[in-house]
Amino acid sequence: MQGMSERQYAAHVGLSRGAIQKAKTAERLVLYPDGSINAAASDARRADTTDPSKTPKPPAPKMKPVPEAAVAAVGDTLREQGLAVPAVGGGTTFLQAKTANEVLKAQERRIRLQKLKGN
Repeated sequence: MQGMSERQYAAHVGLSRGAIQKAKTAERLVLYPDGSINAAASDARRADTTDPSKTPKPPAPKMKPVPEAAVAAVGDTLREQGLAVPAVGGGTTFLQAKTANEVLKAQERRIRLQKLKGN
């Protein structure tokens, strides 16, 4: 076998095997005499014959805006613990927010434990 199988080529270009079979039927792939797919030539032919509006695009990340009060609370918690606080408008990283969350949970547990002990 000189070239790639349908499955190998599908994995190579990130499409389903069915899409590769349709492209093969529509003669948008270059085949070797044994029926295997010439990947380099097929990539070029597909680029020339494929409508760019039909190519799948990765979905945009779904991100919700974070309220300013929450960002301020993260900054306050980090500041209380002597940790680095992001500049105003600089954005809080996930690691900073996670650290602040863990610190708040520890503080809450400490307060709850003191209440249980009667302090």
